[in-house]
Amino acid sequence: MLGWLPLSAVALFAAMPNPEAFRERLVKQGAAPEWLIVPFAADAALSAFAAQAVGSAPTPQEKVVRLRTAFEQLKRQGALVLDRDNAPKARLPRLAADLFRDTMARAPERQAGCYELSALFVAAARSVGLEAVGVERESTDAIGQIGHVIAGIRTTPQASMLFVDLQNVGARGGAPLRELSDEEFLAHHLNHLSAAYFLRGELAAALRASDGAVFLAPENPSFLNNRATVLAALGETAIAQAEAAHAVELAPHVALYRYQLGRLFLADARFRDAVPQLAEAVRLAPPYGLARRDLGYALLLVGEQTDGHALLHQTFVDAPQTPDIAWFFALALVSGGREGEALQVVNGALAKAPNDGNLQALALLLGRSVQAPADALSRTRSVLQSIARRDHGERGAAPLGH
Repeated sequence: MLGWLPLSAVALFAAMPNPEAFRERLVKQGAAPEWLIVPFAADAALSAFAAQAVGSAPTPQEKVVRLRTAFEQLKRQGALVLDRDNAPKARLPRLAADLFRDTMARAPERQAGCYELSALFVAAARSVGLEAVGVERESTDAIGQIGHVIAGIRTTPQASMLFVDLQNVGARGGAPLRELSDEEFLAHHLNHLSAAYFLRGELAAALRASDGAVFLAPENPSFLNNRATVLAALGETAIAQAEAAHAVELAPHVALYRYQLGRLFLADARFRDAVPQLAEAVRLAPPYGLARRDLGYALLLVGEQTDGHALLHQTFVDAPQTPDIAWFFALALVSGGREGEALQVVNGALAKAPNDGNLQALALLLGRSVQAPADALSRTRSVLQSIARRDHGERGAAPLGH
């Protein structure tokens, strides 16, 4: 379904730059050579497909309708396969031309997320003379996702933006949408690339791609938040906290950014700094299990035993099948001298997740005859010691178990 949606802030420009002009513009801005990507550029094959799809359409709007129909046909045929989970993936994001090639070849690994689908439609639309851009929500409350990008097309300078969402059926309501510049659209590609490298364990490559995303869109809190994750994994704790704090400044009402800053404080043994950030994340998104879990743990570490135990218990009740939540709740029980109850929780969780190393380690420490990975055993002992030190008013590091 197509829909008309006015953007809250629209920057009109007469013509879209060609790929070479775009690259030249990036060079002048100081972009590194590895960032000179045009993910929304069409090759000969995609251009030919788009030209055949629109045919002799008499108006720009009719071109959009016909192009959308052609891609919907590819979906119905099973050629264009949608990935409806926009969470970060370990596979590298594809450029529009690459995705089209994989689609037409029915490549086994051809699933496409919202960003890739939008780049595909924008590339096809531009190849037939339409003014097409990426569009995203002005704000988000998403937890654990990179964000949703759709394609926007302006058919006349006076018209509202016509938008096309190949991933979802129907118009998108809710938060106002805003048009992305070409630089911001490329920044989304680099942000996805960074997330993929991070999940593959290639941290140096992840940081380089994240640097590009932040360079091109320095005020995007999602990109700053993701860069903080990479920096923390590289041991750059202070810089990671600064990036996370900037994301919170830009979007103080997004639970994910509050959680990120809180967990970075927690991992750095800044327990009292962590508590208000985690508490705000929980207030903004009460079902946010990770934030509730870490807030409960932080409360234990600042000596708020009653509140910490109560929150971890309720978090466990709400998600009893989540291994790490069960592990944290059992740790809280052990710290309160309730080893028998802790072992019951661990046994129940192990029945559902028998290969979870943290649960195996705690079961071993509680007297059950099981095998446990050495790193999980060390981590579990460290967390218990940290809680014990706080019980006695001592200060010490508190390594997290995730």
